[in-house]
Amino acid sequence: MAKTDFRNIDEYHAGFSGEKLLRLNNIRAQIKEMVPDAQEEISYQIPAFKYKKSI
Repeated sequence: MAKTDFRNIDEYHAGFSGEKLLRLNNIRAQIKEMVPDAQEEISYQIPAFKYKKSI
C-alpha cells in the first residue's frame, strides 16, 4: 500500500520522479513566487497552501 501519512510537501514529492516531479516543483516555485507568505501544508493527504486566515 502507498504511503498516505505525509507530514510535508517534500515527503509527498518523494513519491514522484522525472517529468511529474519537475512539474510539481515548478508549480510549487510559482506559488512561492506569487504568494510568498503562503504556508505549505498537507491537507487531506495532498499538498496545500494556506494564506492568511482559513475559512
